[in-house]
Amino acid sequence: MAFLLMLWDTKLAESLYHPLQTAEVTLRNALATILIDEFQIDWWSHKGFTSPLSDEELGDLEKALKRAIKTHGSRMTGGHLITRLPLGFWQHLLTHKRARQVFLKNPLAARFPAVARDAVNEAFAARRIASRSPISPSRPYLFRPYSARSHVPARELIDMNEIVREKMWETVDKIRTTRNRIAHQQPIFDKGPHLAYQMALRLTGWISADAAWLAASFNTFEEMLQCRPKLIW
Repeated sequence: MAFLLMLWDTKLAESLYHPLQTAEVTLRNALATILIDEFQIDWWSHKGFTSPLSDEELGDLEKALKRAIKTHGSRMTGGHLITRLPLGFWQHLLTHKRARQVFLKNPLAARFPAVARDAVNEAFAARRIASRSPISPSRPYLFRPYSARSHVPARELIDMNEIVREKMWETVDKIRTTRNRIAHQQPIFDKGPHLAYQMALRLTGWISADAAWLAASFNTFEEMLQCRPKLIW
């Protein structure tokens, strides 16, 4: 039975590869486009971007740069670099501290409107905010808490940018954790693979409906999930 579970787990991992890969590529391309807009075409050399980075983040960036330059020399572009940066690097951009340093020209909710729409609807359904409408058109990402009945101090208003950031970080974290387990030949069948699959499609759909359609249409995960071995006495 253990051998059959191992085979099934391997097939599950294989079927998850395309959705997880699509989510990662879609996310890193979207974030790289934002970095170009926020800083410059060679954002990796802009002090405004590199100065706040941690030693770990700088190490990832330097390693990726060295590999890209070794392969492409003076013809290296941002496209060559981003393929060599780990998913953890992009996830770090979605931490509370780093997001405040990266998303300067436009807030996170403006950069990812589909995530913001989901965040507003879910926060309202969970009775976290009083209305789906912000406090004013001039402050489109601030919402009154559900319990509010009159004036609310600014410190108590709910910032939808922070909710969007949390949702994206948590989604990427589940995807990264599952992908790493697969890469290290660790079992996934009992670690919520269906949730990872749903999150991969959701993250991709937030950014690109076309990419999400491709990821959903050309994989066998749902079918493979139903093939769990059964113990026959």
